[in-house]
Amino acid sequence: MDVVVPPRAPLPADTPNLVTPRGLALLRAELAELEALHTKKQRASLSSHESARELAIVDGQLALLRTRLESAEEVAPPDPRASEVLFGSTATLRFHDEGRDGAALEVTIVGVDEAGCTAGSVSFLSPIAIALLGTRAGDRVLLAAAGRERQMDVLSVTQSQH
Repeated sequence: MDVVVPPRAPLPADTPNLVTPRGLALLRAELAELEALHTKKQRASLSSHESARELAIVDGQLALLRTRLESAEEVAPPDPRASEVLFGSTATLRFHDEGRDGAALEVTIVGVDEAGCTAGSVSFLSPIAIALLGTRAGDRVLLAAAGRERQMDVLSVTQSQH
């Protein structure tokens, strides 16, 4: 029985698995859901080959999730008075493309598993997060990604308390 379990978001070697408090809570909730599904599939696998395959997939997902949780390093929310972009911060940006001012965009820097769960959440390993970390409102930043360079202004920085 060939079972393919999709991998979790990649973490480069020697890179800590940073998570926000919200991200850690989401991982724990996912674990609880998978464990409940595992129990259900385990019962069903006694009578069906397809259910046994589904159980193997859930087993693989659980193993990957448990490994990710074991490596999770929770990062406390940034001090609300901090003015620079940090892990857990939300930055409001404006891109400049070919002389035209773009619309404002909000991004929150989070862990790899939390990225993309909500609109504007980006992994701390993403090019935009790397470019933003340590910047402040009023800074102009050069983002080099996907073979092109874009300028963006940091309009504001807020510290999320999730």
